[in-house]
Amino acid sequence: MNEKLKVGFIAFHPGSANTLTKVIESLREENHEVYCYPFIDYARKEWKVNEIYGDTDDFFEKIPTDLDVLMYSPVGMALENEVPAFCKKHGIKSIGTVDVFWLDKDIILKRFPVLPDIIITPEKSVETMIHELQLDVEVHNLGNPHLDIKKETNRYIDNADKVFTYVSFPATDGLISDTGEKSKEI
Repeated sequence: MNEKLKVGFIAFHPGSANTLTKVIESLREENHEVYCYPFIDYARKEWKVNEIYGDTDDFFEKIPTDLDVLMYSPVGMALENEVPAFCKKHGIKSIGTVDVFWLDKDIILKRFPVLPDIIITPEKSVETMIHELQLDVEVHNLGNPHLDIKKETNRYIDNADKVFTYVSFPATDGLISDTGEKSKEI
């Protein structure tokens, strides 16, 4: 029997909610303990929870200190910067995700002024940028390492053990944005 995990999720914006929703659903299906902390109504609905949280002084008092993992997808809000310190203090693994692939190095630094234990990227070029910045963080790329958005490729995958991961992206970088046209097409 596999060990059951206690995993928390924080979403401050729609991209964060979208990036983390499938992980939440998968963990729930496997009967892990899932704790969701949405800061917007969109995330509350996507994650099927009742409460919305706010940027308050007592926010971290609401999070169990015995979580195994706490995941978030930062955009540069002050409260996000406190997540890694909270996790370190309580022995929780902190994982920050990047929800888009068109970032540059300055935006990566803005999103991660305080580093989590792990950063998950949607595409190889973002992983490469983080390594080039020489940030002291473990990085895992879950996207296609050969992704080139200007190139279309069709190929047959003949190994049933392979997994394809696709992270959709928004049409704009606004707080509320529709899904990008190319993402809808995919």
